[in-house]
Amino acid sequence: MFDILQEKDKELIIYKSVMIDAATCIVKNGDAGICAEAKASLTNMIRLMDLYYERKCKVRMQFLKNKDSESIVFTGINRFKLWLIQHQDSDAYRLILGILKDFYIKKGSPLPVINIVFGKYHAFEHEEENIYNTDVFFKNTFVGSEGWLNNELIKKAIKAVDKSDVVNENTIYSPIFGNMSPSKLSGGVKTLILIYNNPERVFNASTCGDNCAKWIEKFAKEKDFVICLYHTMHFSEKNFKAYIVNADAVVYNYEDYIMYSDKYCREAE
Repeated sequence: MFDILQEKDKELIIYKSVMIDAATCIVKNGDAGICAEAKASLTNMIRLMDLYYERKCKVRMQFLKNKDSESIVFTGINRFKLWLIQHQDSDAYRLILGILKDFYIKKGSPLPVINIVFGKYHAFEHEEENIYNTDVFFKNTFVGSEGWLNNELIKKAIKAVDKSDVVNENTIYSPIFGNMSPSKLSGGVKTLILIYNNPERVFNASTCGDNCAKWIEKFAKEKDFVICLYHTMHFSEKNFKAYIVNADAVVYNYEDYIMYSDKYCREAE
């Protein structure tokens, strides 16, 4: 029923419209048998993508089955993951992202949870600009009714970084300033709040100090997002693993992370 893909010569073609139809079927909790078939089709799609990448073959997503339809070539599974992350405000894309992650966990090779782009870089055409000025973005988007400050992890981050407490959605208690608006929080904390609550956007994490790095690592265990850096942020060095978007490469140690940071941050100057 869900003809998501086609194997043609040495190329795997994925039909985006059918893939989304399958995911939407599951999201809407339709017939159990059809949903099981949809999930099996999506899992098989990821299995074949993995196989084609191992063989260094081409994987292309065609938006429609029409041969003249717009398409995207994914150079690796992390590039596909990145594309899903940037569309995860849709339930269907978020579900596919979950299936993708589960596949690699079961395979015994989990995908990196830290995703970094150095400087201004576009992995795909038509994607939105990185949010460089996070302070202005926070000011223009925070209205106090989104529930952004209700999460316990966010409250702990505010306490740890700014030594302040969340009173309610519109009030922060600071030991120095007393009750104040969330707009008075530090730039680093505001960026953390944006990253956690808008994971489909790419925010400039260089507005954060290194005291925010451990919170980004904690967030990455719960959320899928990409951060932008213009400097070498100091993460935990033990068992460090990250996907570097610019290089389309996974680093498995801190030394390689620093190498890429130095290379791409210099280019961004």
